[in-house]
Amino acid sequence: MQRDMLRLAQGRPAIVATSAVEWLPRIFDVAPEQLGDSALVVPVRRAGDLIGVATGVPSAANGDSIADVGQESIVSLLEALADQVALATEFAHSARDAQQNARRFALLASIAEIALAKMGAAEMVDAILARVREHFDAHKASLFLLHGDRGSLGTRSVQRQDQAAGRMYTTRVAVTWDDQLMGSLVMRRTEMPFDEGDEETLVQVADQIALALSASGRFEFQASMAILDMLTDLPNRRSAEATLDHELGRVAQDSDAYLVICLLDIDLFKAINDTYGHECGDLVLKQVATMFKAQLRGTDYVARWGGEEFLLLYRANDLSRSRQIAERVRRAIGMITPKTALGEKIAVSVSLGGAVCPLNGTTRDQVMAAADAALYCAKGAGRDQSAWAPTEESVLG
Repeated sequence: MQRDMLRLAQGRPAIVATSAVEWLPRIFDVAPEQLGDSALVVPVRRAGDLIGVATGVPSAANGDSIADVGQESIVSLLEALADQVALATEFAHSARDAQQNARRFALLASIAEIALAKMGAAEMVDAILARVREHFDAHKASLFLLHGDRGSLGTRSVQRQDQAAGRMYTTRVAVTWDDQLMGSLVMRRTEMPFDEGDEETLVQVADQIALALSASGRFEFQASMAILDMLTDLPNRRSAEATLDHELGRVAQDSDAYLVICLLDIDLFKAINDTYGHECGDLVLKQVATMFKAQLRGTDYVARWGGEEFLLLYRANDLSRSRQIAERVRRAIGMITPKTALGEKIAVSVSLGGAVCPLNGTTRDQVMAAADAALYCAKGAGRDQSAWAPTEESVLG
């Protein structure tokens, strides 16, 4: 038997015991007792690699023996079949590779077309992300950019409206230009992991994004100014400040739009660290960040503002419902149940302070002061609740 298995490994036909190949009865759709004791196995190889086998098995019901199946004519027939299977497999792989290359070329061509269109940098990036998300059938596509001397896009994301279900697979590639880091392109999806071909495509997409942004002449990037919080993988405060300024500017140009600004603070976070240790505190922060990502829409923005505080931004046309979005997110975060190494559950609650631009101010200092004061009220009223900066009751209803 060992000699026959060695022959098979060397790419030569071999006779093996049917009991050693458990899947043979399933392949022939018969009961195990209907097969003979031995089987002829011919390897199917592609580019030197074993990719399958062609098998001949004597039928116990017909009184066949391995000698019948092992005749030279049968062996030659199985070898010819193995060659045809290998050739068909090679063709299928080539066709698949050609199809993937065609789809990749179409994606890159469409990105180039977007980059050449007359639009602002933010609009251009959003359009590119939408196209890339569609190509990979991803749940979310995000671009995190470093700050520049003349401004920054901060974080841009495009996301499906439906909620993600199942395990989330993530891949990230660097966006560089002239050997300097500009940011990173992040893709998330639930259907399947990203493979090597996906990674190669994303690298080319990142190169095109870098070229498009650099060619626009709008940004000068400084690689020393990171934008991501390393613990939570959310934008950090530096990035959040730039994004907030950008969004405030958009509201100033659109009188029909409102910008909702929320500060969310994990209640009694110091007590969590003191009771369970800083590792558990970090775990809480990570799970809070994960819940943010699961709850927010593609147009929403969240960042780690500092310590146990998070900044949430979103645009609203209907202010009577705008508070509901923030409250839904706050309640969802309060439902997480991190566990210590010993399996003990950690209770988590969040307080929220909200403000609205332009009703509570039009500058970063004004709206943040209003949101911070509201957060102080929520904490003072017993925590685990929301409070909002005063506005016209007739507006908010």
